Amino acid sequence: MGLKDRPQCYFDVEINREPVGRIVFQLFSDVCPKTSKNFLCLCTGNGRGGECIYGGYFEESVVFCKMKR
Repeated sequence: MGLKDRPQCYFDVEINREPVGRIVFQLFSDVCPKTSKNFLCLCTGNGRGGECIYGGYFEESVVFCKMKR
């Protein structure tokens, strides 16, 4: 799976009801698929009312990646 195949979601940011920008998240679904799916469901409103879609905690080994600027 390449960079372009990873799903993305975004938050639109407002200050005093004025749009100031958008934060785009690229989800590492090839590295941590459960975490990515859960986050995407929470962002799109397809989750379980703000709770984990897997119910409680779930196991997934997460690899930390360095952020590139």
